[in-house]
Amino acid sequence: MPQALQQRARTVFAAVHGVVMLALTARFVATPRDQLPGEVAALVEAMTRGLAD
Repeated sequence: MPQALQQRARTVFAAVHGVVMLALTARFVATPRDQLPGEVAALVEAMTRGLAD
């Protein structure tokens, strides 16, 4: 896998991890847990759609 693609994969992982951790720890800007699966799916879809461009 090319180095740039590996770095992009780590960045996407970190973004999703951040959203999930904020929700699980109920931080100030957290997504409500019941909305988390849909929001994570939308985030991943948006990021991967952008990668295809």
